[in-house]
Amino acid sequence: MTERDMQGRSVVVTGASSGMGAAVARELGRRGAAVVLQGRDPERLQAVQSAVEDSGGRAVQAPVDLEDLEAVPGLVDTAVSAFGHIDGLVLNASLFDPRPLAEMTLDSIQRQWNTNVVSHLLMVQRAAPLMAAGSSVVFVSSTTAHAGFPACAAYSATKGATESLARQLAVELAPTIRVNCLAPGFVRTPMLTPILDATPGYEDSLSEFTPVGRIGEADEIAAAVVFLLSAPASYVTGASLVVDGGWTAK
Repeated sequence: MTERDMQGRSVVVTGASSGMGAAVARELGRRGAAVVLQGRDPERLQAVQSAVEDSGGRAVQAPVDLEDLEAVPGLVDTAVSAFGHIDGLVLNASLFDPRPLAEMTLDSIQRQWNTNVVSHLLMVQRAAPLMAAGSSVVFVSSTTAHAGFPACAAYSATKGATESLARQLAVELAPTIRVNCLAPGFVRTPMLTPILDATPGYEDSLSEFTPVGRIGEADEIAAAVVFLLSAPASYVTGASLVVDGGWTAK
């Protein structure tokens, strides 16, 4: 990939206010893209927008709550209104509410399902008729779709659905639009950091079990996501790229 290989391309990134989504937005900006930043924290969105613009990209904020399903398709309209077209979606936002089976509630299950699956499906439905040949969609899944974890059944089910959704849409939208999924492992983000801080020795144990000997960084995930969006990945569709330092290989 060249330094400005995303120049002129318009991409919506959900969950862009922090963590992996913010890292993806910054990398897209560095490569010249125009980015719609979805998130719920205006202060953090402003910081990400400034970073994108400082690196030579363009950005607009879209403080839409993905649980408001009727408002979700408007994210696509924001991209078209601001930049004239839409070329990519990075469907990264995720609601994580871990509970043992006995403590799950219908509300918790539905909120995770709506945020992690339904909102993103609605975005693709709205965007697909507007996307030109060569456009790309990247769903962000999780290694919880590939391995079992305690107290994560509802969340993991949404990630398994995400991977299935990517495969189905890759077939349905070919050859115009490529659709792929990226499944990160343990990555240092605002979702994981409180767990690491509250559990002494947990990061060391994760690192010991991971073949590369450490947990991942958000910028490493961003590089993989932008690859899937870019022209060098033009023969990649319907794939699930696991980026976990070899964790699921053991």
